[in-house]
Amino acid sequence: MRMRVEKSQVVLMRQFARRSTWEHLPRWWQCKCQSKKWLIVLALLLALGYGSWPYVTLWQLNQALLHNEQVTLTALIDVDAVRDAIRRRLNKDETSPIAEISDNFINWLGAGIRYHGVAVLEKLITREWIREQLQARMTTEGGFLPALTASSFVNWRTFQVQIVSEKMPPLILGLQLDTHGWRVAMLSY
Repeated sequence: MRMRVEKSQVVLMRQFARRSTWEHLPRWWQCKCQSKKWLIVLALLLALGYGSWPYVTLWQLNQALLHNEQVTLTALIDVDAVRDAIRRRLNKDETSPIAEISDNFINWLGAGIRYHGVAVLEKLITREWIREQLQARMTTEGGFLPALTASSFVNWRTFQVQIVSEKMPPLILGLQLDTHGWRVAMLSY
């Protein structure tokens, strides 16, 4: 008798394994734990919204560049944070969100230091320079969005994208979440 129960359990397990998860979903949804289900749905929607939020900011930045909207660019670019990230990358004793800097970028900064002196970052790293870097990687009509090749969350409040165009070195653009939303806070090539 015991052997027979075990065989029936095995048969039930095999039948259960053959059913897809979607077949069990309506039965799960009809259970009496309505508040837990709505909390799960709410958590999934919040995660989806949070995950797509940086992409919406990139789209807004792209549209502002295409239509030359200076007010929107000012709101989406934190020039002081970009300067700080580059300053920390150049200082070997501090950690920086910028992983590596290309030789072209180092040469550009070196020439700026020789010409402007110590205040090179304040003179060279401006909103206009950031706009020029993004516009240099724009396609004809689509802006820079078609040139995006990689994107990822570094942590819960830092998002990085790589923009690659044929004529220019790859641009690493970092967005950071602050009280004003996602803003450009790091740029290197």
